[in-house]
Amino acid sequence: MSFPVSPILPISVIIPSYKPGGYIQECLASLEAQTLNKDKFEVILVLNGCGEPWKSECETLLDYYPQIQSRLIHTMTPGVSNARNIGIDLARGRYIAFIDDDDYVSPRYLESLLESAVKNGYDPGKLILSDSRAFRDGEEGFLDAYPQQEAYIASAPKNEQRLTKVRSILNGPWMKLIPREMIGSIRFDKSLKNGEDSLMIYTLSHRIKRLEYAAPEAIYYRRYRRGSAVTTPKPLSYRLGNALRLSFKMGAAWRRHPFSYNIPFTLTRLLAPFKTVLRHEEV
Repeated sequence: MSFPVSPILPISVIIPSYKPGGYIQECLASLEAQTLNKDKFEVILVLNGCGEPWKSECETLLDYYPQIQSRLIHTMTPGVSNARNIGIDLARGRYIAFIDDDDYVSPRYLESLLESAVKNGYDPGKLILSDSRAFRDGEEGFLDAYPQQEAYIASAPKNEQRLTKVRSILNGPWMKLIPREMIGSIRFDKSLKNGEDSLMIYTLSHRIKRLEYAAPEAIYYRRYRRGSAVTTPKPLSYRLGNALRLSFKMGAAWRRHPFSYNIPFTLTRLLAPFKTVLRHEEV
């Protein structure tokens, strides 16, 4: 496979952002605090769909963390998928890590992920998964029942290799380190406003040959905010239409490589969007 830019760093961290609030400083501070040497990763912050004062604020924030190799990419085209795709195209890393601008990670996050990635040599078919915590903005403590955390706790000690057992972690691009070669030419679908994350990971899942689990100190902290795309209730007609579109696109991806995809995992992914028809949740 060929890429627009030859990878020269171990990790590229891609952060999409739209009208960022104060949370983004916590996100960048967590990257400044990484135990991984700063010459081993870059941060690509993609500001999408908005201009000033957010552009200047982001420039000031990045200047505040000079030790981080960072780039601010500005586009007036809105959409988190477009922002992530721009980040992928510009990334110089052999591996890609996605972090949302209102989330943050533990100090050993990148180092632990990379240690697991390079163990036993480079493998473009190996996907590295991390532990995670989730919390509601403005509330103390973490959520007791968080499927991604539960999947990691149940699967990591057993070195679980069944995709169905970690399907909640495979809902989206967070909590993992993805070989750029595994992504290849696959990109986020810009026509979808919900479910594009799970579609992206499902589409590349036929290239996953092995799961590797980072050490427990690699933790992704997920913030749920009122009014965000995840927490805002959607009309029934919207949820049904989106579920149909998402399942159709997953089916189309499967038809391109019908003998390469994991069938049990495919079935769970095709059915998952329809859970949102009855209740609002991530797929």
